[in-house]
Amino acid sequence: MKKWIEIYWNDLKSFVRSYGLIIVAVVGCLVLLQYSKVLAKAKDGYIKELEQYNKQLEDEQLELLETNALMEEEIDRLEDDNQILGSYLAEKEMQYE
Repeated sequence: MKKWIEIYWNDLKSFVRSYGLIIVAVVGCLVLLQYSKVLAKAKDGYIKELEQYNKQLEDEQLELLETNALMEEEIDRLEDDNQILGSYLAEKEMQYE
């Protein structure tokens, strides 16, 4: 039995010596492939997260633009009211002179 173990062990060592570099290269390639898959998934997740933030920022920007348009309309209305009030005050001033 010990002789068979020695024979198998010698065969295994011979096989590893002959194909060791190829085995290491194949295992290394497999590890790199798995690592690249994990990185790709992580990047996809990060890209999706950034797209969500981008969408939120676009929505906020639209809201701010709408608010800005409403404020401009209100400013125009206040300027018109101010002109009317100025005219009214000018008329009253002329009446008292």
